[in-house]
Amino acid sequence: MKWIGFLLLGFFTLIFLVLICPIFVRIDASNGTLSVHVHIIGISFKVFPMKEKTPEEKEEAEARKAAKAEQKEKEKAAKAAKEQAAAEKAQAEGKPIPKKKTFVQTLTFNKVCDLLALAKEAIVKVLRGFSIPTFRLYANLNGGDAANTAILYGGACSFMGAVMPHLERVCRIKKTDVQLYPAFEGETVFDLTVTIRTVPIRLVAVALILLVHYLKINKKHKAV
Repeated sequence: MKWIGFLLLGFFTLIFLVLICPIFVRIDASNGTLSVHVHIIGISFKVFPMKEKTPEEKEEAEARKAAKAEQKEKEKAAKAAKEQAAAEKAQAEGKPIPKKKTFVQTLTFNKVCDLLALAKEAIVKVLRGFSIPTFRLYANLNGGDAANTAILYGGACSFMGAVMPHLERVCRIKKTDVQLYPAFEGETVFDLTVTIRTVPIRLVAVALILLVHYLKINKKHKAV
């Protein structure tokens, strides 16, 4: 039995290390291409684009998907039959048939306001769980002719000038390198590299806090 305890200890230790170690996600985008790499505990791997599957792997994936859909339909039919049996039993005993309210039917004006406030809090807390060590954007902008190119370039500069300060404050961007150029000849070309950093345990803590707040809102309005 000792080896089972050691296995469990090693498993939970590994999970704890994953939760406390920072995760870096690097997004590289340019004209027509996009790649996403994840770096954690000294290991880097590509998550997008995924490796092209062989015909056998595609066929196996389709079979698993079909089996999962069939199982879901069976569970749905079993649940409907169980609810029907409970309704018939209640009717035979002369009891009112219980009707389960949908989420929309439970909404009231005050509850919607509380949920909107919770959504705002969730967005702020989740964003605070991330930081962006580097944000780099190089772009040569071409609008088709000289006039349109000048308009496009001016609009892009105004947009980035207005948006970047807010992004740097909300998303905690540490290093920004944005360079825009008017391309009076050629086509529009851009190169974007963004590195996102987070610690999973922070996101888990945020999720638990938001779940507690959501349950409190439900309890409050159910009592009312």
